[in-house]
Amino acid sequence: MKKLYTLIFLLVSTFVFAKDVDVNYAMRVAKHFYMQNSTASEAVTLKLVYECRTPKNVGAAIDDKPIYYVFDVNGLNSFVMVSAEDLVTPILGYSTESYFPINNVNQEAQKWFENYKAQIIYVKENVHSTTEEITAKWKNYYENIPVIQSAGRGIQAVNPLCQTKWNQAPNENGACPYSNLYNERCVTGCVATAMAQIMKFWNYPTQGVGSHSYNDQNFGTQAANFGATTYNWAGMGNTLSSPNSDVATLMYHCGVAVEMSYGVGATGGSSAFVVASLSPGQACAEYAYKTYFGYDPNSLQGVSRDNYTDANWISLLKGELDAGRPIQYAGFGQGGGHTWVCDGYDQNNFFHQNWGWGGNSDGFFSVNNLDPTSLGAGGGTGGFNSRQQAVIGIKPANGGGGGGGTINQGGIALYAATTVSANPVQSGSSFSVYADIANSGSTNFTGNFAAAIFDHNGVFVRIIQEYTNQTAQAGYHYQVSFTDNNLDVIPGTYYLGIYYKNSTFDYSLINQNTFNNPVTFTVTGPANNIQMAGNTTLNPTAFTKGQAASVQAQIGNAGSGNWTGWISADLYKLDGTWVATFDEVQGSMNAQTAYNVTFNNSNLSVDPGSYLLAFFSTTNQQNYTLVYSQSFPNPVDVNVITPGLQPDQYEANNSEGASYGFNPSFNGNTASVQTTGSNMHIGSDYDYYTINLPSGTNYAITARVHDSNNSGNGQTYSNDVQFSYKVNGGSWSGTYDDVMGSQIGVQGGGTVTFFVADYFQGTVGSYLLDLQISRGANVGINEVSKDEISVYPNPASNKLFVNTTQNDGDYTLKIFNTTGAQVFEKNSAFNSNKIEVDISTLAQGIYNLQLQGKSGISNTKFTVK
Repeated sequence: MKKLYTLIFLLVSTFVFAKDVDVNYAMRVAKHFYMQNSTASEAVTLKLVYECRTPKNVGAAIDDKPIYYVFDVNGLNSFVMVSAEDLVTPILGYSTESYFPINNVNQEAQKWFENYKAQIIYVKENVHSTTEEITAKWKNYYENIPVIQSAGRGIQAVNPLCQTKWNQAPNENGACPYSNLYNERCVTGCVATAMAQIMKFWNYPTQGVGSHSYNDQNFGTQAANFGATTYNWAGMGNTLSSPNSDVATLMYHCGVAVEMSYGVGATGGSSAFVVASLSPGQACAEYAYKTYFGYDPNSLQGVSRDNYTDANWISLLKGELDAGRPIQYAGFGQGGGHTWVCDGYDQNNFFHQNWGWGGNSDGFFSVNNLDPTSLGAGGGTGGFNSRQQAVIGIKPANGGGGGGGTINQGGIALYAATTVSANPVQSGSSFSVYADIANSGSTNFTGNFAAAIFDHNGVFVRIIQEYTNQTAQAGYHYQVSFTDNNLDVIPGTYYLGIYYKNSTFDYSLINQNTFNNPVTFTVTGPANNIQMAGNTTLNPTAFTKGQAASVQAQIGNAGSGNWTGWISADLYKLDGTWVATFDEVQGSMNAQTAYNVTFNNSNLSVDPGSYLLAFFSTTNQQNYTLVYSQSFPNPVDVNVITPGLQPDQYEANNSEGASYGFNPSFNGNTASVQTTGSNMHIGSDYDYYTINLPSGTNYAITARVHDSNNSGNGQTYSNDVQFSYKVNGGSWSGTYDDVMGSQIGVQGGGTVTFFVADYFQGTVGSYLLDLQISRGANVGINEVSKDEISVYPNPASNKLFVNTTQNDGDYTLKIFNTTGAQVFEKNSAFNSNKIEVDISTLAQGIYNLQLQGKSGISNTKFTVK
């Protein structure tokens, strides 16, 4: 993941004093912009529906000032968002398809708008000039002069590619796990919703590849058999007014493919990762597209904006959209990360965002850095444009799409119905499957064939038999038998499929032709007199590791004589592997009598996951027989979940007003503050901490977090987090992932407040905020003004020159890469206002340059080409 930096400062030639834009001026600008970018006439009527303002008591210069306005157009599904600061571009975004939901802005759009808010506040506080282009736009929109795009930018546009208006609930999540605690299903998650909408655009694949399962810490094993699923694209409407099972299946399969951490909306929703290079493990959207859904691995890749200039990033996005490929886009605000679909752009270089919220707030929005003095590197103002990600090159392999095209090649299909040696079959006996497989293609096929079984939840159980490196000649069919001499699986109903694979794709279900593939069959236990006599009750319905649990089963004696012995309740993995005895009870049962038998476990020690709970009878505690299940199931499904995290000692610090305070204890002139034991205990948890620094001296704070992505202290943490800060009640900084490359300076004491949030909204786990503080007259000097440092050329290759107004005493110049690692340091004395830096050993990319002298610390970015 990428560290966030402060922006690059450049001198500009046009100087215009900043002023707030009042609502009437902004409304006229919005009206004329809308008329120029729609078919509306002079009769268009606008109404102010929302005004975003700066907080109170954040500094006299920007206290309670307007930030941007949102105007409704004609009371229809249209709005225009206008900046209230004339130093930035006037139009931030607009929609001709969606109203602005004043009280219900979706999370994805909300974080994007927070990005605008943070940038405009920064400009109000720090920027005093703008460009001729921005000034001209304000004038032209106000006077209704058509805005002509500057040379080189082009006027091509791509209308929104995706026609779907899907959401995360309630019509899309019918296959997601059900929360008994909240009595509702989990939401699909923004990652799954974005993926599903892009795949619906392509109507691809007809059938997936392989299968996957994983353990969700709250809902047990989640599984999908992609290779056995045919996706009914024709049944997936663009808008949904009622639950749609075809969409629900697709959404759930996307969730399983990325190992979604499921949750209901009230707990932060469901979360997962997007691009491979910034994910802690293999599971992410980029990997899932290629691995389970057959999208082109040669074109599909995840990219990060931190590695591009603004111009190059916009060019990259437009190139994708020009080629007719929707983009999965991700952005990160102070409250966490979200992902959605970017699927078009207009003549203003605004990009169409489908937020994945049922059309809520969909429209065209600026992806540019709003600061007119920024070079436009990915980091942007205070890092506001940093950490944006995208999955590009999303297109079917082999030219599929449009509801057709298959991942698999070779014309392999069933030639006759698949049969089995016995159905039902007794567990532990020999079992055979008979299939007739044809190659109706024009070329020979070489690969593997297998018969595999999955349980009723789609979890892979075992392969009956596999034939490797087989050749099926074109135009021939082959009768194949698959045999397991000891089908040692727990009784139940299973799916049996005939699969094939070769060197280019994983196992997929063979085309069933006019037959059935997969087929179902039943495994039974041996018939005996000790039988299930009713349904089994679990208390609680989901067990928790390390806590007590009980089970009540109705078991009877169907024999003619009394029975004395033991009934054992045992936990098995889903593939039939024994794990542990839950409990064993001793007793007697009269003939033809049923009993309620209770099993207790005071401290369940098995790992979280999904299990089968099976009941056995024995008269000697040596030979156990499965309790017979004729009318009621044995075994039954059991989920064991991770114990919920307890709130840490700093709770409740979920808002700035409830921030947990630290008063550092100094040893000499240094102090350390660490949030030992801190965590996000639920998906909606945020943490605020305030450092109180006594007046009378200056301070410098070096800040980082240790988390699951980057721990620098040798300890292990379970959550991936990010942080931002504010000094003395000012505006919030940009967000930082793990390590800051520069210090926070505080002159004369005061307060520094830190806001810690999960990297992807909704995740839980532990982390550590680590602050190292120094004090003294010559430390903690605020960063010098942006006009006091500039770099050129930018991009550079061998030499970089730094211009600064500092020219007295010694200086330290450091360069950091985008992971926060220091890659260069120079210590010398000023002999002029220009410093020459040899960067010939630096690899191509974006770097942060930090210059510290007597007057303070300066930070800027530059690019090595």
